Amino acid sequence: MASRSKSLDHWLRSPLTLALLLLALTGIVFGPTLASARQEVMAHQGTDLAMYFAHARAFAAQHLRQGHIPLWNPHICGGVPFVGAWQSGVFYPPNAIYLFLPLHLALNVELFLHVFLSGWFTALWARRYTTHPLACLLAGAMVMFSGAFFLHVYAGHCSLLAAGAWMPLFLASVDGLFLPASTQRPAPIAGHMFTGVLALAMMLLAGHPQTVFIAIVTTVLYSVALLPVSRFRIRALLALGILAAGGVAIGAVQLLPGLQAASEGVRQGPLPYEMAASLSLLPQNLLTLLVPGFFGDMVRTPYWGGYFLWEMCLFAGGIGLTLAITGVTAGVERRRWTWLAMALLLLVLALGAHTPLFRPLYEHVPGFNRFRGHSKFAYPMTLFLALLAAQGLHYLLHSPGRARIAAFAAFLGALCLGGLGVLLLPGLEQELGLWKRLAYDLAAREDLFRRTVR
Repeated sequence: MASRSKSLDHWLRSPLTLALLLLALTGIVFGPTLASARQEVMAHQGTDLAMYFAHARAFAAQHLRQGHIPLWNPHICGGVPFVGAWQSGVFYPPNAIYLFLPLHLALNVELFLHVFLSGWFTALWARRYTTHPLACLLAGAMVMFSGAFFLHVYAGHCSLLAAGAWMPLFLASVDGLFLPASTQRPAPIAGHMFTGVLALAMMLLAGHPQTVFIAIVTTVLYSVALLPVSRFRIRALLALGILAAGGVAIGAVQLLPGLQAASEGVRQGPLPYEMAASLSLLPQNLLTLLVPGFFGDMVRTPYWGGYFLWEMCLFAGGIGLTLAITGVTAGVERRRWTWLAMALLLLVLALGAHTPLFRPLYEHVPGFNRFRGHSKFAYPMTLFLALLAAQGLHYLLHSPGRARIAAFAAFLGALCLGGLGVLLLPGLEQELGLWKRLAYDLAAREDLFRRTVR
């Protein structure tokens, strides 16, 4: 009987089972759109998908079917580089679906695929630190449907979602290169190097250089944090260097044309400070960690906060946040303090110009003066919160006696608060309508709470 239970637990924790369960979860969200006969697309009309990606994907597929690579796009201004425009994604393997599927279906499948991959790769990362499949599934679901990632589906940010989906696999591979201090013998690292090279190459080919930059910054910080607990520092650093070189070598087919085209464009130099500082996470939007719809939800209530909700929402689930706190305070995994430090540091980077750290980063660290929208550091922050939440649920499921009772009490408290919010919201909207009317009034004006991009 014990052998059968152990076998079932091993099957539930297998990568294939996790993939099937997360596929089913993603299918629940995307299923109605994928099955619709009305040729609907998940993204909102008027966003980047409708304005650029749908046309770019169709243009690339048309030329690739004819047997040649579209180097030039004659349909914008007097013509611009196409492959060198980064986000064309011509060499990104998953975009081969556009050669065979109708455009609307291929767009939905692309969004579906990368939401699923972000969750699956996160679950595989969490699997290294927890023995319970539910904890792995929780980590994956938190990332898949987090405000920092999933809301970009609404905005139609295809290349960002594609590159971001590979980030947890890349960071998990980097994690695998370092070993706890208690380990006496180095573990094989060939598998970690292979997956790391694959993930980095995919991020480069997906065509969103800012996501690659964010992944590099996160990797540097995480590697520095892991060095003290590794007995094989030199080996890990050498492997990391080889991993980076391999990924760049494969992604060079997109990287080199992109750099060449950028060197001849209007953004070949550093951005002005005001531009680089724009789209930094607004401090008041820290409220979205607890209440995602406080500033509106873009569907029932207009968004009246600063910039765009998909850039400013940190929500990853009330229960997930509660379990992350439990993972820090009661978890047994020693790296939980490293994950907490990483989450806090990445939050500081996401706040960007609203902290005194941004000015020296802009002036002295390459890359911070090349991009705006540093609020996107909230995505890797969510990855580390998901690892902490997995530890919290692991503790809840395995802790005995009073500890388990306390953990369940925290879990039920978060569940009750969330349920109360769900019950109150329809009442406020249908009977009083006060919050909705206030949101509409605020959305119609610009004040201290609202900043727009000019």
